[in-house]
Amino acid sequence: MLKKNSAPLSLALSATLAASLVMSTGCSNVFGRETPQRVASEKVLGSWKDNKLKQDILDFVQRVSNPKSKDFVPVEDRIAVFDNDGTLLCEKPAYFQVIFARDSAVARQKDHPEWSEDAAIKPFLTTEDSAIAGLRGKEATRLIAACQSELSAEELQPLAGQWLVDAKHKRFNRPYMQLKYEPMVELLTYLRANGFKTFICSGAGADFIRLYSNSAYGIPAEQVIGSSLKREFVVKDGKSVVVSRPVMHVYNVGPFKPIMIDEHIGKRPLIAVGNSDGDIEMLMYCTDRKGPSLGILLHHDDEVREYKYDTGAEKALQKASERGWKVVSIKDDFQNVFAAEQK
Repeated sequence: MLKKNSAPLSLALSATLAASLVMSTGCSNVFGRETPQRVASEKVLGSWKDNKLKQDILDFVQRVSNPKSKDFVPVEDRIAVFDNDGTLLCEKPAYFQVIFARDSAVARQKDHPEWSEDAAIKPFLTTEDSAIAGLRGKEATRLIAACQSELSAEELQPLAGQWLVDAKHKRFNRPYMQLKYEPMVELLTYLRANGFKTFICSGAGADFIRLYSNSAYGIPAEQVIGSSLKREFVVKDGKSVVVSRPVMHVYNVGPFKPIMIDEHIGKRPLIAVGNSDGDIEMLMYCTDRKGPSLGILLHHDDEVREYKYDTGAEKALQKASERGWKVVSIKDDFQNVFAAEQK
């Protein structure tokens, strides 16, 4: 999957990732800046089932964007934040960054014999997905940190970029970036067409997500908030670079999400979308704002087209019931889950 001497992220890679976005949105603008006229001329949220939940979302967006509405929100305050793994993108058998870290470790282990004695990496030097299934939290971050230690963003880019093109999900036999949720990409597009600025707020590494966020979702790198390793400015091979150290700086889950949103954006979001217990505080921070707000929780309940699981979302589902957040059922509310497969 990974090529040791891969070239930097190329125009071909960008075109490949952009094509994936086109397949899922039906729009040729990879930056997601569709005009309101373009969206209005087509069926809005076409991959969503026509039901009350979809209409509630449409009604909310129209209320807050209509200057004549009592719920009108100025465009500068129309902020929407989305979790990534499990909200915009399939997260099974593990977060895709974890799968990349595992594949990277397997491909590079001959250059790093010390990894065979490193407890953070040794258990995962196998291509069997069972070893990383459900891996998250401290174990996942230790694996990612160990694999990215001493790498600069420029060095991570070709490794991860080539993997995003070549690697395929074993169950679906498709590149991982084709496993973003088509209805969610449509929602991002619809929100931007109505004056929203869209952000990712994820527990995964910001540096990894930034490699594909624009091509996949139309969200530029500077609008990605995520976990990060400690960094150090060094001179490497005669050039100044910023490299990662194998120590977590920010693990952006739970209460850290509102903190990072406040730090990076400086205001509460108008819409927040998540799928797990790690998104509870972000959803609370959004829906506790003064004035209108919308919290959305994606529920994975379709074992045929995707996966069925509540593990890690039990508290969030309870909170959604208590606080009136919209629960989106993949089974009942998504007409399509993924975009049509690319040939």
